[in-house]
Amino acid sequence: FSFDELAARLRALMRRDAAEQWTLVTVGDVTLDAQSRRARVGDRQMALSPNEFLLLKLLMSQPDRTATRSEILDSVWGSPHVDQNIVDQYVSTLRKKLAAQSSSVSIVTIRGVGYQVEVTQ
Repeated sequence: FSFDELAARLRALMRRDAAEQWTLVTVGDVTLDAQSRRARVGDRQMALSPNEFLLLKLLMSQPDRTATRSEILDSVWGSPHVDQNIVDQYVSTLRKKLAAQSSSVSIVTIRGVGYQVEVTQ
């Protein structure tokens, strides 16, 4: 086994334990429930894959902060050594799902840095 891989997995496990201390987080009209792993837009449920949920949770947990691609890879996939294009694909999918629900929350690209959530009025 690889010590780098082991270290990345241990960091991811420690983050999950710390992150599970909250149960609900709300940004705009989107609410994430960490215990049930469900997302809601207003009163409508939004179906998310486990990685989509983790990505949205990361972005919503600090809405005023930009998450870098490597931070997202490490937090969601447990390793910064995954192809960075997967982040773009998941962000694109989340954007479509939020738009389909007519959510006030969108994911914006901060050019050269990463992604963050934004609430439109």
